[in-house]
Amino acid sequence: MARRSNHGWKRHLVPPATPSIRNRNPPVRSSINADRCAQLVKQYDGHVIRDVDPKIFSRDVWGYTLTMIEPTFGQCITFPHDALSLLTSPSHPTRVSAVFMLVESIRSQVKLADHRLQNLNFHCRMDDIDRPDITLDVDYNRRWYDLASYIGVPEVISPRSYENEDSRDVACKRSNVSKHPIDTRRIIGDEVTSAHFISKILCSSPRVFVSAIHFDGFYVWFVYGDHEGLVTTQQFHILEEPVLLVLAVAGLCSAHSSALGFIPFQHFPENQLHGGFNGTRIRFTPDGKDADGKDFEAASFIVDITKSRKVCTSHKAVGRGTTCIPGRLEERKDGASRLTVASVGPVMLKMGFWREYAVYEGHRIRIVRTKLQKRKPEALKYIVNLHGSVAATLSQLNSPRVFLGRVENTEPRMFHALALSEYQPLVKIQAASDFTTVITHALYGHHWMWQFAAYLHGDVSFNNVMWHREPDGTIIGVIVDFDLAQGRQTIEHEIHREHDNIKSREFGGRLRLKGYRYSGTVPCIATESLSRIYGPAKCYRQDLESFFWLILIHCICHDILFSIYRTARLPNFFARDVQHVGRAKADFLLESNDDVLRSSYLKNVDPSYKEVIEKWILPVREFFHYSALHFRRTDAPKMEHIIHDLPQGDAIFAEFMEAIGEVNICDCPPCLVSIVSSEGSHQSTHTEDIGVTSSGTDDVDGEDVAEEDSEDTDEYESAEDSSLYDMHLKAVGTSNAMSTD
Repeated sequence: MARRSNHGWKRHLVPPATPSIRNRNPPVRSSINADRCAQLVKQYDGHVIRDVDPKIFSRDVWGYTLTMIEPTFGQCITFPHDALSLLTSPSHPTRVSAVFMLVESIRSQVKLADHRLQNLNFHCRMDDIDRPDITLDVDYNRRWYDLASYIGVPEVISPRSYENEDSRDVACKRSNVSKHPIDTRRIIGDEVTSAHFISKILCSSPRVFVSAIHFDGFYVWFVYGDHEGLVTTQQFHILEEPVLLVLAVAGLCSAHSSALGFIPFQHFPENQLHGGFNGTRIRFTPDGKDADGKDFEAASFIVDITKSRKVCTSHKAVGRGTTCIPGRLEERKDGASRLTVASVGPVMLKMGFWREYAVYEGHRIRIVRTKLQKRKPEALKYIVNLHGSVAATLSQLNSPRVFLGRVENTEPRMFHALALSEYQPLVKIQAASDFTTVITHALYGHHWMWQFAAYLHGDVSFNNVMWHREPDGTIIGVIVDFDLAQGRQTIEHEIHREHDNIKSREFGGRLRLKGYRYSGTVPCIATESLSRIYGPAKCYRQDLESFFWLILIHCICHDILFSIYRTARLPNFFARDVQHVGRAKADFLLESNDDVLRSSYLKNVDPSYKEVIEKWILPVREFFHYSALHFRRTDAPKMEHIIHDLPQGDAIFAEFMEAIGEVNICDCPPCLVSIVSSEGSHQSTHTEDIGVTSSGTDDVDGEDVAEEDSEDTDEYESAEDSSLYDMHLKAVGTSNAMSTD
């Protein structure tokens, strides 16, 4: 339908089957339910840039321009009449087939770049309503992480009206623009469908971005999505501007892996005909760091996805978008010297987009392990092991976002990848005795991290306590995922400020108490932190309560036989309404009759966990009464009185260990000098000062102080990444309830 001559492109129009139409707004795809729509609308609110020029889009995203189009034979590229005549058919499968025929015809008529990602083909997927209609991938499969791009065709053609105005007349050129005003229009119709598919692909593998083409009859537009939001182009009529459709198809099919949105660290084998993402190489270079933070030349990991080793993903595309990929170190030699990262067995590659100015997880792990190595070496086996990391800015990733710009009030992000030792989740534990051993190890690792490394984990949950077996069969518990960890100096500064404000109010001051938002995995968050009136500052006692909820949830929900969590046994703990969760926790803590709990909450507990229930949960339940009482004080006239009823000091760990009947082997000063009264008082007897630190933390290194002063904990992004492994939660469809904004 279009012919190239010395005067450029000439249009050979074919009358469309329906009149010319504008103002698209087709209904959302039927496979996307109302809850998912609402989630996407909220997630992308204020994160959309619209009406980008298609030619600018193609140049900035795919690196392809009009001058690069070269017909395979002669100077003519034609559109098949049969395909054009069916683009407005009322039948969705017919329109999908027509689009597939059209793009395949265009692809066969243009010369593709030699540097393109090989073996990619368009595949029609009309038999799978949950996937895009046409996908661009290596082979026909049902894996989201293998999709390079897609072409969307709405199920119903949009109702449009005759209009002469053209949105291109008022469009802004997006290239070389750093920021754009917030677009207050929420996504609707086809934009929701685009957001759905792009989110699925972004959350399935470590992708910088995803780009796609959308058809709606004779109208086409391009869409781009990354972890900062969506970018859409102006729509165009393929008979009025056929060259733009040729530009898009040729650009997609000629794109190399980075231009399709795959991270530059990912390398696809040239002879790989099938398999897609699995089996690719991820190479930490340049600027890779080893476990000690020193530069190394390179380290390569092979993606190794199996039935037992699966990709763990985030459920939210806008934000950090953490992805955990199973892999193994590639044993290679460079000349006479080996690569500096040693093989230590299976690894988990954790990747995501942290805020550019935030202190990312790898840095926190290095600080904690370095301090423990000097002050408490025996604690290292209970802390996640880091083997290497690499970081890159959006510019280094060749992200089109650098050219397309970003919306105002959004923060730039930076890619980080960590190579961590692989551990087993709690859900795979096969014996109650192993579970108590793992929890005990995690308790000590967490406490020593606070006392000797001056860091609080901040997100204790059933996802972030894991285990592995030593060669001799000994089981070891490990605490992982330091995304929400904070330095002790930062935490104590907030606590001191909180108490200074309270004293000021007691003497007539008008300072307003700061309300601290909860962060972490909701079912395991301390009850006091969920208070609607006042959430106290983050502190050690809240993490200790999280251990209690971890133990309770595991014992009640764990199905040892099938290695799954049956969260339906505790529906109130996994509710979306945070206040509902808080009320359920408060009711459990304040119930005076243990028999009532046995006949309700605990009736479905696996028999092997009965002893844990009787020795750990029921006795310790009273230990956290204060937390439930604080949550229920929603009508307290004076907030300053609330804080005085909450336990202070570090001796609370020793009291907790005594309550569960464990011998406390900790030799930190608070544990050595604490005296627990027979009444089970929660107040430390050795000090009333919040800021008292042990001998292991009073010599904070200068560089650590500088790091904490500039620390951005990124705590309010916990909704997407509150856990390292959450596959079992996604399996039961409760991942959205696990963590919070």
